[in-house]
Amino acid sequence: MIQRLIIWYVLFSGAFLGFKVVEQKAWVPSFFHSYFEDLIAVPIVLFSALLFIRLVLPDQQHYAISKKQILIITTIFVVHFELLMPALSHRFVSDPLDIIAYAIGSTAFWLIQKGTKSGMFAQNLQNP
Repeated sequence: MIQRLIIWYVLFSGAFLGFKVVEQKAWVPSFFHSYFEDLIAVPIVLFSALLFIRLVLPDQQHYAISKKQILIITTIFVVHFELLMPALSHRFVSDPLDIIAYAIGSTAFWLIQKGTKSGMFAQNLQNP
């Protein structure tokens, strides 16, 4: 089960790193430039937390982040990046579509986490 989690973590983190490289070297459509990072930010943070818990605490191999915890983390992202940071720095701009991107990313994490417990998404990775 930890291997599946690592695969998803590497996929999301790799997508982020790949995007940053492409963003520096080539033209990226403004939609991706504006929302891709917001879309994958929450899943990367949640996958990191879940991996840490499962790797450091051997008795927590089946630990899952609850819907409530996912909602709390998503809310923290929204408050921090869409309310506080724009008020404190001119480099940050509040955008309601960012909130939708955070919500989609959070939902994707929840579905993947749920799927890795049942094996659904892991089977799709192994047998495309």
